[in-house]
Amino acid sequence: MGIFMIGVLPTLRLGLSFASLFGVIAFSISGFTYPVPSMNPTLQAISQLFPLRHYFLIYVDQALNGRALYYSMPQYLMLAAFMLLPFLVARNLKKALLYFKYIP
Repeated sequence: MGIFMIGVLPTLRLGLSFASLFGVIAFSISGFTYPVPSMNPTLQAISQLFPLRHYFLIYVDQALNGRALYYSMPQYLMLAAFMLLPFLVARNLKKALLYFKYIP
């Protein structure tokens, strides 16, 4: 996710602000502070866009409940999909790394 954020917002200031906002919202909406099934259906759908939610579900399924790996496959597939995100911004990332001009 960090590489994707740098590709989308190549300015370090904006990238750090976006990463901070993403992290705070991830803890709030991933099910750590409030259970996702009790949330509004729109927020339930948005919670799937955060990798932390899938890590949390894998942890609960396998470490706490002792379920087989088969039952956590959708979460593993979503984490694999998150690994493909940097390829969507590879062109922007290359341009930012080669031709970046610092403007304070």
